[in-house]
Amino acid sequence: MVLVILQASATIEVENLAGQVEVFNLDNPKIGLFVPIMHWSRIYLDQGAVLLCLASTDYDEADYIRDYNEFRAFN
Repeated sequence: MVLVILQASATIEVENLAGQVEVFNLDNPKIGLFVPIMHWSRIYLDQGAVLLCLASTDYDEADYIRDYNEFRAFN
């Protein structure tokens, strides 16, 4: 998926299966953030923020891991 901030700003933490965390600040709608599959993301939105998510497929709840411990178990 690609995240693009449209209004205000957002901080995105992205963690890979090895436990490495990178933090990104989105504050410019001209810049997107690509989040690869099998990466855990935490999104912190500033007040009034609008964040757009672009994906290559339709949303399917079954495609997502909602539990952090389940995500970590893949390591």
